[in-house]
Formats: sequence, structure tokens, C-alpha cells
Amino acid sequence: MPSAWQVRRIWALGRKPVVAAQRPFRGRASPYGMVMLRTGDSRAPQIAQLLESKAQRTGTLVSWPSSYSPLLDLNDDNSAESTAFALRFLTHADANSPLLEGAAQWLVLNRNGGYWWSSTEQTAMALFGLVDYLAASQELNADFDVDVLLNGSGIGKHHFTAAQAASGADLSIDIAPPNSSLETM
Repeated sequence: MPSAWQVRRIWALGRKPVVAAQRPFRGRASPYGMVMLRTGDSRAPQIAQLLESKAQRTGTLVSWPSSYSPLLDLNDDNSAESTAFALRFLTHADANSPLLEGAAQWLVLNRNGGYWWSSTEQTAMALFGLVDYLAASQELNADFDVDVLLNGSGIGKHHFTAAQAASGADLSIDIAPPNSSLETM
């Protein structure tokens, strides 16, 4: 019996593993294992519904905890990767899922190396999930204005475009000193 990771690799190469393709989905797989199926599989809606029921919610954040890394065959926190796979699967299977934004935010907030996750593999998988989410959500098609407020007073305005959203450019605003004289002692 191939593992979920092996099934995913075989499927990615364009071959159907006979055992997995002929077996009906019984809902006993881990969330990590469930998302290894392609969204074109006839069981995708059932898997999406089950994945949504297994999500862990903390406020507005959503994740799918996992304590096993199938690639390394180790018991280790692999929640970033399982959440990324779930995000990617749900983005394609149910683009209107209310869990998508919370899962994307959870991934971004749970980088433990500053700009990366625990390993190169987790970083790559997190980025795969986030990129698919960003493409589906159209968040990078920016065309909006912002007013920057400080203590309720407007200190700047800016119009964002799609080119700026994709560039990662910083927005800087010069703040003029208040119009009051300095007291001397």
C-alpha cells in the first residue's frame, strides 16, 4: 500500500495508482493525506467538506495541525505544510470556502524563521498554497486608494496599482512636525 506522499508523487507524474484510484474515500485519512488527491477527483467535494470540518480555528486564523512529516518519516510539527496543502486544495475545490483567508493568514503568521518556515520543504509548500490562494482571491489585482491616519488626522494618501502589489515596494510617508513651538526649560 503506497503512502499518501507516494500517491501524490505518482499522480503528479501523470500515472494513476490503481489501489488509490479504485478505493472509495472513507474519510479516515488525515487532512494531510486527504489533500493529496487532485481536485478533479470525483471525491473532491466530499473531501473539501471533511477538511473544513477538521480545521482548527483560533479567532480568525485557521490551520490543520499535523505532527508527522511523511517525506522525512519523522514525528515533527508539520502544521505549516498540512495547512498549505489544505489551503491549496480548498482554493481549487471550493474557492468560496470561508476558511481560505484565515488559513492564508495563519501561514504568514507562523513563519518561524523570519521570512521562511521550518525547512526548505515547508517554505516551498507554504508558498505553493499561498500563491494559489492569491491567484484565486485576486488580491494582487490592486486598484485602490488609502488614506493614512495618525491620531485621527490624515497624514498621507496613496493609490495602489497591481504593479505595486506585485513588486513588494514599501510605502513611505514623510510626517511633518506639529505646528507648535518647543518649550524650553
